[in-house]
Amino acid sequence: QVVPPGLAREDLGVPPDRAGLQGGTLRLRHLRQRLAHGSQRRFGQAAAAEFSAVDRGKTREQRKHDQFDHRAGAAEQEEGAGDELALNLLAQARVASRSFEYRRALELLSEALAHENNSAIRRQINFEQAQVFYETGRLDEALDFMSLAQVNPQTGQPGRANPLIDIGEGLRILANIHRARGDYAAMRQARSAQGQSRPARAQFLYDQGLDEVVATGRNSQRAKSLFGQSYQSADSAAQAGIRHLSRLQLCVSGGSADALCSGPGIRSSYEWLRSSGVPRIAIEAMYLRVRLLVLSGQREEAIDLVDELVDEIHMLRYALPGVLGSWYRERHDALFEYCLGLLATQPAKRNKMDGLASLLILSKIRHIEKHAGSHHVAGASLGNTTPLRARLAQRQHAEAGESLSALNGQINQGLKVLRERFARQFEYLSEDGVKGYLQGLGRNEVLLTYHISPDTAQVWIGRKDGVQRQNIASPAYIY
Repeated sequence: QVVPPGLAREDLGVPPDRAGLQGGTLRLRHLRQRLAHGSQRRFGQAAAAEFSAVDRGKTREQRKHDQFDHRAGAAEQEEGAGDELALNLLAQARVASRSFEYRRALELLSEALAHENNSAIRRQINFEQAQVFYETGRLDEALDFMSLAQVNPQTGQPGRANPLIDIGEGLRILANIHRARGDYAAMRQARSAQGQSRPARAQFLYDQGLDEVVATGRNSQRAKSLFGQSYQSADSAAQAGIRHLSRLQLCVSGGSADALCSGPGIRSSYEWLRSSGVPRIAIEAMYLRVRLLVLSGQREEAIDLVDELVDEIHMLRYALPGVLGSWYRERHDALFEYCLGLLATQPAKRNKMDGLASLLILSKIRHIEKHAGSHHVAGASLGNTTPLRARLAQRQHAEAGESLSALNGQINQGLKVLRERFARQFEYLSEDGVKGYLQGLGRNEVLLTYHISPDTAQVWIGRKDGVQRQNIASPAYIY
């Protein structure tokens, strides 16, 4: 990547430690001060030029020419300071974004746009904003800023590389956005253009597999083939996450007869992903494991895991907002609908999975959705999560060949402590908590809630003595 004047190479990535962040803040302060005095300096230099011209006895035209030269030079100097400030703000925004601090990143990028005077810098800022909006689920704005950054299927063609913008990554994001919006023609166009930018083969095949699942269904033969190819292509330690995810996706997509879908193989991939230190792939693994359990007829075990899965998403969204990034916005609708549909078709005779337990899971999902769009640290009551967030950022952006076992151990220990604190704080979102609430109802009071989707419609009626769950006919009509 090209390094602009006045910036060290590390300013374009994550600084090695907190001192790097502090140094960046000091540079921004210095540049802001320079700009604040820019107008005074410009007019002062122009006035000095005029008086010195008189002393030298120059003609009126010569004096005007000198004044223009000095003012133009001062203006160029001020523009240069503005561009330098914009680049420093951009570098700090990248640090914030890589640390999942998306709100702070947007603040820095907005300020950077106010100071830049260079179209190349402006494209970089717009591209970074598009990525932040994508990670936070603001897809319309992400598309707008991708357009401003001139990222489209045409820019991804060979021979049109841009050293300042990762066009391939931009096209990957465009394809994912169109997939989430159900525009499969635009999705395929962007994905095809991404392929011209020489993306990492395993990830590219995996993304194409997800495209096929959404566009044509889980039983797509092409999806199975793509996940199988992705698994085979992910042959390095740095690609282990994609390798294990590809196995689970293949098996969920109806590849149970494949040798990759043996019980030990599935368990090995699932356990690796759960302890990977990357929350978004650990959560995806839990979701895929739920589906695999259902496919193998183990519905009770699947529902137990649903409860654990919903708790984990809630904890991450509350205590570590941002760490799930774009995964949450792309997957949460399908995940929650699948889980609620699973509960709706589960017989109520099972002691643990009665109306009370299904109401509890519905309540947890609604609690998670209540935090939608919140990207500031909301879980301060759970203690200082800054060290854990820093380790999560380091893990997600780890370089190839970097040893991760110690880092993963620290992350998993930190998450374990956080889960314990979270469970204590949200004790009311437990079976005992819901029972306590119901027992506090008056004799003539009833709790009434419902869930309606195109496929299922149910109502929960809670009284002092328990909860009843009832199906409602014709859910598609009501929806």
